Amino acid sequence: MPPVARAALDYRRSAIRVLFDDSRLVGNTSVVAYAASLAWLAVAVGGAVALHRAGADRWTVRLMAASLVLAIGHPAPFGTLGLLALWGAAVRWDRHPGAVRATEPAVPA
Repeated sequence: MPPVARAALDYRRSAIRVLFDDSRLVGNTSVVAYAASLAWLAVAVGGAVALHRAGADRWTVRLMAASLVLAIGHPAPFGTLGLLALWGAAVRWDRHPGAVRATEPAVPA
């Protein structure tokens, strides 16, 4: 491989490595992890709002909102607490009397 092509390839690799490993833009975390945390923030807040509008009780909405701690990081304790909160919200909503079940049609025939 010519030296110019090798230098261009090394430059691309280092640019990709910055996105996944470390970034000066957001500190000691990668840009990809930062974007994923923002996406989870949107999902958790949107889910809590949707559950509230659908008539879920307060604890279900609170559990969905509490799953925001998953955005802090996947390792314990935050990842475990966030996923437990998400699971609790799903179980409570599934047991809700007005919840639409997956086996029922969304639109009555």
